[in-house]
Amino acid sequence: MVREADEEEAMLPNGVADRRTSSSPSICFPPCGRSSLLIGNAFDLIVVQNEHEFAAGDAIFWFGVKFLKIGACDSGGSRIVLEVAQGKRSAVRFPIVHQKIQEPEPPLEYHPSDGAIVAKNRKTRLSTNAARTEHDPTALSQLANLLESGVNSARYLLLDGDDYVLGVAPVNVFLWSTRDRLLVVDIDGTITRSNLRGVIDTILTEQYTYCHDGVCQFLSSIENVRMLYLTSRPIGIANTTRKFLSQLRQAQSHQLPGGPLLGFTGSMAKVLLMELVSKSVHEFKREALTTNVVRPFLQLGVRNVFLAGFGNSLMDMQAYHGAGMQMHQIYLVDKRSRIYCLDCKANREPLRNQDYMHARGTLFEGYQDSKLMAHILGQALIETFDTKPKLAASLKIV
Repeated sequence: MVREADEEEAMLPNGVADRRTSSSPSICFPPCGRSSLLIGNAFDLIVVQNEHEFAAGDAIFWFGVKFLKIGACDSGGSRIVLEVAQGKRSAVRFPIVHQKIQEPEPPLEYHPSDGAIVAKNRKTRLSTNAARTEHDPTALSQLANLLESGVNSARYLLLDGDDYVLGVAPVNVFLWSTRDRLLVVDIDGTITRSNLRGVIDTILTEQYTYCHDGVCQFLSSIENVRMLYLTSRPIGIANTTRKFLSQLRQAQSHQLPGGPLLGFTGSMAKVLLMELVSKSVHEFKREALTTNVVRPFLQLGVRNVFLAGFGNSLMDMQAYHGAGMQMHQIYLVDKRSRIYCLDCKANREPLRNQDYMHARGTLFEGYQDSKLMAHILGQALIETFDTKPKLAASLKIV
């Protein structure tokens, strides 16, 4: 995935949904004006905080080049850093090793005279052997201090041994609280009306019309709940998938609420193999939820983070249930836009494939059914008596 880039594009890849705020610096890669850049893809990063501690999911990126030996080492191999703006004239780079955030490098300073950003007091690169296999707690704290609650624009940089930028992958970093609750939504067949046509229309033709009626209005009609988009789409089309999620419009200009995008880290061929042959999509979706959502919240003492999950297949149901959702929190969307809650109790554990389909209970006539939202909130309120006042106060329908 090599594209030609002039000096302006090197500063911010054109056509990629970066969403960097106006307060962020325009960072010019050293040296400015390289003839080409690899435009990479990344899934979004989730950072969770309570009053004193921080936890995070994995840093997941892809530059489509297998021949590069990526590793933060003194010998000068290629490496990955997460670059986050620090005010208007500087940025901080966090080395990424084994998908984990490490202690940041010295801040980069912006020099208006030559339009370049340079590091002061550059230190020796982190050795791969010395790197943590988990996120560095101090690094997470420093990263969180650079973030605002909710979504923050950042980017992964692929650097060579001399710190020249070989590639850039835009990413959103989400800072959440342990008090937040999540609504998980599949994309193809759940937002779009068909798995295959959903990919074709949103990726190849960029025609965002073949979607379930009312899905934007429904998902945006509840406040104080974090949205998360979980898809089986491969990471190689993360940028175009994120573009679809941000640009979809339905009646009265309703749009989808913002939220992190998580998906499959392999190729489209492997996705098709899992979808059509091994029927194992639920395994990677369950792992994605566990690694990037359940585990960070659990590290900070929160066990029940999910409000509900929407999907269109048995494998979605299995993934949600395997990640810790209760059956009555799971909703199945069919091709006719009808939505079933899996609130018919199963008679056995572990559940077999047919048990999920037999658990279909309460039926809603699509996302526009006024009873759907009330059902979700009602299930949440009765989940535990102790949380009823808190949920009643925090959940609000607009």
